[in-house]
Amino acid sequence: EIILGNTYHLYLKPGDELIARAGGLHKFIGWNRPILTDSGGFQVFSLPNKEISDKGVRFKNEVTGDAMELTPERSIEIQADLLGSDIVMQLDECVSWPAEEERAATAMRLSARWGERSKAAFGTRDRQTSFPQCFESEPLSGIGSKRSDARLDGHGSWRRAR
Repeated sequence: EIILGNTYHLYLKPGDELIARAGGLHKFIGWNRPILTDSGGFQVFSLPNKEISDKGVRFKNEVTGDAMELTPERSIEIQADLLGSDIVMQLDECVSWPAEEERAATAMRLSARWGERSKAAFGTRDRQTSFPQCFESEPLSGIGSKRSDARLDGHGSWRRAR
């Protein structure tokens, strides 16, 4: 009853702007049920020659070779505003596992900072919800262990739990 859209691939091709002009991902693919999009981070972090900073990640577009940047704010903009996803994910730094403890801790701290920026960029929305990879009050331990304030109502729509 829900599908997952890959933000990185939709961003590159057919392109987030094209999907936005079509009325969002729901209309673009003819799907009237919930859509969850990932942040695009896993795909970006699997690319060679990326540059990671507090600002975000710089990388080369695999299709055109152009330099691109994905920031927490841009990931939220693509998912929520251009694709029109019902559930959006924050950008987080993905590390190869097993990772040394300090490397994992550094990635966790960066992801937490990006989480705060993602939360601010998302703001409050009535018909969409965000699912951060990490929360200020709890450690990063994987998406399956995280809380979400989104619930599927009796009509197949996602609503923010009260």
